[in-house]
Amino acid sequence: MASNNDSIKKTLGVVVGLSLVCSIIVSTAAVGLRDQQKANAVLDKQSKIIEVAGIDAEGKKVPELFAEYIEPRLVDFKTGDYV
Repeated sequence: MASNNDSIKKTLGVVVGLSLVCSIIVSTAAVGLRDQQKANAVLDKQSKIIEVAGIDAEGKKVPELFAEYIEPRLVDFKTGDYV
């Protein structure tokens, strides 16, 4: 007697199995790319700061421009002086 491939149990088994495989692939990719995501976030922040500062970044590397032109400073909001 041949088994029925259209049964609910087999359909649910395939759906659950496929969902597990896909979730493992996605979570592995997310964990593996976490460092790259952090680096891209820093690069994006630096490029926006350079753009707002009015520095022409055409054809130049953003981290080098940031290190050359931008000096991070802390400001005391009560007095307006640099810390």
